[in-house]
Amino acid sequence: MSVRSRHTAVVAILTVATALLFVTCGTITDIGASVGEATGTIDRRQADSIRRTGERMERSFEDFTPEQEYYIGRSVAATVLDRYPAYENEEANEYLDAIGQIVVLSSDRP
Repeated sequence: MSVRSRHTAVVAILTVATALLFVTCGTITDIGASVGEATGTIDRRQADSIRRTGERMERSFEDFTPEQEYYIGRSVAATVLDRYPAYENEEANEYLDAIGQIVVLSSDRP
């Protein structure tokens, strides 16, 4: 199989896998990785990486409990505040505060 044919096969497999990603992420990526590996387009390490990525993507679409969401938000906020300094621009801060207030008023969450 020529390099161009392999490239075309990989692109086709990844396109189909991506298009169906939201349906059954793990199954589609497993099929795509298996076909790519069987045709010699990708090696076992790459196929395993594709499978792991598919599994992680599938888990990322699971619903969080309110408690999990709270702690994830706290963790992300702490990381951001630790990594970046406060932005000292009163006009920008007022604008962002207004957006935040609109989101709060529009939310069905407490």
